[in-house]
Amino acid sequence: MKLAIISDIHANLEALEAVWADALRLGAERFICLGDTVGYGPDPQEVVSRLALSHTLTVRGNHEQAMSDPALLQRMSHEARVTLRHTSHIISPATRLWLSTLPKSHAELGARFVHGAPPQSVLRYFTQCKGRELKRRFSLYTESVCFTGHTHLQTITRERNGKILSSLLFEGRHQLPPHFRYVIGVGSVGQPRGEGRDAEYVLWTPESNEIQARRVPYNKAATIRKLEVGNFPATLIARL
Repeated sequence: MKLAIISDIHANLEALEAVWADALRLGAERFICLGDTVGYGPDPQEVVSRLALSHTLTVRGNHEQAMSDPALLQRMSHEARVTLRHTSHIISPATRLWLSTLPKSHAELGARFVHGAPPQSVLRYFTQCKGRELKRRFSLYTESVCFTGHTHLQTITRERNGKILSSLLFEGRHQLPPHFRYVIGVGSVGQPRGEGRDAEYVLWTPESNEIQARRVPYNKAATIRKLEVGNFPATLIARL
């Protein structure tokens, strides 16, 4: 079985559609989303509808949490505040309910799925965990693999007997030997911030414990046109 692990779609429908088609072409049987389905992009209703109607297991991101937490929203960037307030005005009541009921984390098949840092932080960037905190994070859950989002980067962290090594996750296939534990940053579908700007996600085959880091071109021009027509902040267009 292959699972497509996606995150940080940020209401970018064109990027989601490209990733969805790519994952199905490669044999993905299920999708799991690590949050931040909304914010920044022009199509929150359409993105959430795709996930909800396909019964995609989705965990909560900081953008979903900010939709129902005014104090958190106030602490976020100008771009996040503007787009999440816009989102609040255009989504349906059913979508609002769906966003508000997402779990903080999920575990199955020997893996943990969380937006930020394990075991269930919605807000903490895993890449900011250093020293004792980093070791403590690995001690707080039992699964051998943890998939995270939030950073908009594809990364891999390996842990064995308290020794930890982190690096960027390069495009392609990677075997995960069983004598390590791993935290995999799956990147961002809708607003990647590493090299290049193609939509990012990870395919995982639990039986062989192999992952495949994918980067998929999509119709950026269509997304940019929507942002321009909607008078979104210019910085969001520049990020694409």
